[in-house]
Amino acid sequence: MRQLPERKSIRLQGWDYGSNASYFITICTRGKYQYFGEIKDGVMYLSDLGIIARTCWQDIPQHFQYTSLDSFIIMPD
Repeated sequence: MRQLPERKSIRLQGWDYGSNASYFITICTRGKYQYFGEIKDGVMYLSDLGIIARTCWQDIPQHFQYTSLDSFIIMPD
């Protein structure tokens, strides 16, 4: 089994991430590979993986009772 590199935590020390607050999340793919779709003429067209990512994101409140989603966007990478 391949050993994963040790990662530095970017979490704010002392902050309770379970508290009632708004969070902004950015996730990028390795090498900025466009797994989630492509933009053509200014319109984002989701790939099958992009559709899965959107569905999973929209399902989060069904799994976490006190969670609600605001605006979000899925970019190609």
